[in-house]
Amino acid sequence: MKKLFVLLLVLCLAFTASVSAEEALLSREKAAEFAYGLLEKALSAQAVEPAEDEQGGYRFSFDGFSVIAAENTLSAESRILAVEVTGQDIAVPRGVGPGSSLEDLLYAFPLDNASLTGAWDEAVLYIRGSLPAEVQAAVVQRDGSRISQVEYDLYAADGSEAVLTCLRFALEQDTVVSLRADLDIALSYNDAVQELDRLSSLQEDHSYTAYREKEPAPLAREDLLFGPVDFVSADGPGLVSLLGSPSADTWEEAESGWLRTMEWEGLQVVLACGSRQDPGTLALLSLYGGSLEGPRGIRIDDTLNSVLSRLPAGDGTLLYGDGQEMPYGILTEGAEGPSLQLGIPVEDGQVQLTLDFVDGLLWVMTFSLL
Repeated sequence: MKKLFVLLLVLCLAFTASVSAEEALLSREKAAEFAYGLLEKALSAQAVEPAEDEQGGYRFSFDGFSVIAAENTLSAESRILAVEVTGQDIAVPRGVGPGSSLEDLLYAFPLDNASLTGAWDEAVLYIRGSLPAEVQAAVVQRDGSRISQVEYDLYAADGSEAVLTCLRFALEQDTVVSLRADLDIALSYNDAVQELDRLSSLQEDHSYTAYREKEPAPLAREDLLFGPVDFVSADGPGLVSLLGSPSADTWEEAESGWLRTMEWEGLQVVLACGSRQDPGTLALLSLYGGSLEGPRGIRIDDTLNSVLSRLPAGDGTLLYGDGQEMPYGILTEGAEGPSLQLGIPVEDGQVQLTLDFVDGLLWVMTFSLL
């Protein structure tokens, strides 16, 4: 009897999980309910003049939200093409809208690709089903570690045509700034098939992976990257091969050889060389502009909170370690803003990464070999 009870309990839990997963997918009915709920809200507000929407139809803008209708007047019988929410006091699906974090958004829907593996500019979160049955898909638009949009799509066949329903979340600094829901966008069946084929191919692209951990570990040897440059192993010829010819390349005689300073857009490196024929080893690297990413996708102009989300959470100024023995992470307040000092042990020494912030944004990060 006890075994039977356990089996029934497992089956019930499995059924509950499958129902929950199914309900977590985008629904045409729920999207329409959300949109027409905002139509009711619009009709109870003071009338406004419409403007043509860039994607078609007429946009009626209210405090914190807009309604895009097929006609240039609004009524209870209006056909709604889309709605957009920019305010934080508007009820939104799953409670995720402007002001929500990227993490809240990603985990409000199914997530088959938690590491966001894909291309530099795009990644697929999931694809469920195949045409002519309904197909659910979710896609991230990004510039490396910076996500600009997360889109949840539902494709449905309608004879020789297809219909697309989608939710598009626009983000800045890992925070949702707007939500747009488009209802029943008409497209050809072939276009739908081609787009889903493209997304299926994108799932096979593993060229870029974003660092996403709920409990980040201290920085380690494998994190010592600036774009394609490995701070520990890079030398002069290797830098030229990876980054192209530098805009400046100077040599200065030192006590134990030569210091070679090379510069590219937003990047300066100093190599310690035994002679002018020596490829050298990196002693200092400073990134202050351009599009190169540092450890864990950290970029110039990232916010302090965004950077801290990729490091262990500490107590006060000490993020992790004891501040003396590596690895350690220390947050201090300087004259111009916060500064992070992160110590990383490597095979033949120690590396310190310093991140300096001005006006709340990262403005320079520097690797130095100690």
